[in-house]
Amino acid sequence: MIAKRHVMDKKLVLSVSDSELVGKKFEEGNLQLDLSGDFFRGSKIPESDIAKLSESAAMITVIGKKSTEFFIKKGIVKRENVKSIAGIPHIQIFRL
Repeated sequence: MIAKRHVMDKKLVLSVSDSELVGKKFEEGNLQLDLSGDFFRGSKIPESDIAKLSESAAMITVIGKKSTEFFIKKGIVKRENVKSIAGIPHIQIFRL
């Protein structure tokens, strides 16, 4: 998995994606997943570090089968909350 940390308004925003998806765009009708920008161009990070970062993140964007499965197995998100665009699963998590 590829992850990147961002700080917005002093809050941690985390992007996590399957490595093979970074740099690509996926479209379905008028919906789009665009992983071609800098937001997703992070580094390979161990799962244990991603789990720890996710605990303090105010927002997490997760894209890809491996990445979404990781967050489901960790109990961070429920399977029924995973959406899909062009067959690519994704999750957005917001914490107030």
